[in-house]
Amino acid sequence: MKKILIVDDDKQLTEVLGRILSEKQYAVETLNSGLELLSYFKDNPEPDLLILDIVMGGRSGYELLNTVKSIWTRAKVMIYSAHPEYDHRIPKRYIDAFVSKPKPLQELLQTIEGLLV
Repeated sequence: MKKILIVDDDKQLTEVLGRILSEKQYAVETLNSGLELLSYFKDNPEPDLLILDIVMGGRSGYELLNTVKSIWTRAKVMIYSAHPEYDHRIPKRYIDAFVSKPKPLQELLQTIEGLLV
Protein backbone atom coordinates (compact mmCIF):
# COMPACT_ATOMS: atom_id res chain seq x y z
CA MET A 1 0.00 0.00 0.00
CA LYS A 2 1.40 3.39 -0.98
CA LYS A 3 1.91 5.88 1.84
CA ILE A 4 0.94 9.55 1.48
CA LEU A 5 1.79 12.30 3.96
CA ILE A 6 -0.27 15.51 3.74
CA VAL A 7 1.12 18.65 5.41
CA ASP A 8 -1.18 21.67 5.35
CA ASP A 9 -2.30 24.13 8.01
CA ASP A 10 -5.89 23.88 6.72
CA LYS A 11 -7.17 21.11 9.03
CA GLN A 12 -10.42 20.73 7.14
CA LEU A 13 -8.55 20.18 3.89
CA THR A 14 -6.20 17.59 5.41
CA GLU A 15 -9.13 15.71 6.96
CA VAL A 16 -11.22 15.64 3.78
CA LEU A 17 -8.35 14.86 1.41
CA GLY A 18 -7.01 12.27 3.83
CA ARG A 19 -10.38 10.53 3.99
CA ILE A 20 -10.76 10.53 0.19
CA LEU A 21 -7.27 9.10 -0.32
CA SER A 22 -7.82 6.48 2.39
CA GLU A 23 -10.96 5.35 0.57
CA LYS A 24 -8.76 4.92 -2.52
CA GLN A 25 -6.66 2.43 -0.52
CA TYR A 26 -3.70 4.68 0.29
CA ALA A 27 -2.13 4.76 3.75
CA VAL A 28 -2.53 8.42 4.72
CA GLU A 29 -1.11 10.52 7.52
CA THR A 30 -1.77 14.21 8.03
CA LEU A 31 0.15 16.99 9.75
CA ASN A 32 -0.90 20.60 10.18
CA SER A 33 2.38 22.52 10.29
CA GLY A 34 5.93 22.58 9.08
CA LEU A 35 7.08 22.17 12.68
CA GLU A 36 5.11 18.92 12.94
CA LEU A 37 6.88 17.74 9.79
CA LEU A 38 10.28 18.42 11.34
CA SER A 39 9.33 16.23 14.31
CA TYR A 40 7.88 13.57 12.01
CA PHE A 41 11.25 13.06 10.30
CA LYS A 42 12.77 11.65 13.49
CA ASP A 43 10.55 8.63 14.01
CA ASN A 44 8.78 7.82 10.76
CA PRO A 45 9.69 6.15 7.49
CA GLU A 46 9.75 8.01 4.21
CA PRO A 47 6.35 8.26 2.49
CA ASP A 48 5.86 7.49 -1.18
CA LEU A 49 4.33 10.94 -1.67
CA LEU A 50 4.48 14.14 0.34
CA ILE A 51 1.70 16.63 -0.37
CA LEU A 52 2.95 19.93 1.01
CA ASP A 53 1.40 23.38 1.33
CA ILE A 54 3.77 26.30 0.83
CA VAL A 55 2.31 29.06 3.00
CA MET A 56 1.90 27.85 6.60
CA GLY A 57 2.54 29.36 10.00
CA GLY A 58 5.81 28.50 11.70
CA ARG A 59 7.99 26.89 9.04
CA SER A 60 6.68 27.24 5.51
CA GLY A 61 6.76 24.44 3.00
CA TYR A 62 9.12 26.56 0.93
CA GLU A 63 11.61 26.67 3.82
CA LEU A 64 11.31 22.91 4.39
CA LEU A 65 11.92 21.69 0.85
CA ASN A 66 15.71 21.49 1.15
CA THR A 67 15.41 19.56 4.43
CA VAL A 68 12.79 17.24 2.97
CA LYS A 69 14.91 16.34 -0.04
CA SER A 70 18.08 15.86 2.00
CA ILE A 71 16.37 13.41 4.39
CA TRP A 72 13.89 11.74 2.07
CA THR A 73 15.62 10.98 -1.19
CA ARG A 74 12.96 8.73 -2.75
CA ALA A 75 9.72 10.48 -1.78
CA LYS A 76 7.84 12.29 -4.49
CA VAL A 77 6.85 15.84 -3.52
CA MET A 78 3.69 17.56 -4.70
CA ILE A 79 3.16 21.18 -3.74
CA TYR A 80 -0.53 21.94 -3.23
CA SER A 81 -0.85 25.68 -2.79
CA ALA A 82 -3.26 28.58 -3.15
CA HIS A 83 -0.25 30.69 -4.20
CA PRO A 84 0.57 29.82 -7.82
CA GLU A 85 3.29 32.48 -7.91
CA TYR A 86 5.51 30.07 -5.96
CA ASP A 87 5.54 27.64 -8.89
CA HIS A 88 8.28 29.71 -10.55
CA ARG A 89 10.27 30.26 -7.34
CA ILE A 90 10.75 26.62 -6.37
CA PRO A 91 13.69 24.80 -7.95
CA LYS A 92 12.23 21.93 -10.00
CA ARG A 93 14.77 19.50 -8.50
CA TYR A 94 12.81 19.72 -5.22
CA ILE A 95 9.33 18.92 -6.50
CA ASP A 96 7.60 16.47 -8.79
CA ALA A 97 4.38 18.45 -9.25
CA PHE A 98 2.87 21.83 -8.40
CA VAL A 99 -0.92 21.93 -8.10
CA SER A 100 -2.78 25.18 -7.48
CA LYS A 101 -5.70 25.30 -5.05
CA PRO A 102 -8.53 24.98 -5.69
CA LYS A 103 -8.36 22.12 -8.17
CA PRO A 104 -11.25 19.91 -9.22
CA LEU A 105 -11.02 16.72 -7.18
CA GLN A 106 -10.75 14.43 -10.20
CA GLU A 107 -7.78 16.38 -11.58
CA LEU A 108 -6.08 16.37 -8.17
CA LEU A 109 -6.56 12.61 -7.85
CA GLN A 110 -5.18 12.04 -11.36
CA THR A 111 -2.04 14.00 -10.47
CA ILE A 112 -1.59 12.03 -7.23
CA GLU A 113 -2.16 8.69 -8.95
CA GLY A 114 0.25 9.66 -11.73
CA LEU A 115 2.98 10.40 -9.19
CA LEU A 116 2.51 7.05 -7.47
CA VAL A 117 2.75 4.85 -10.55
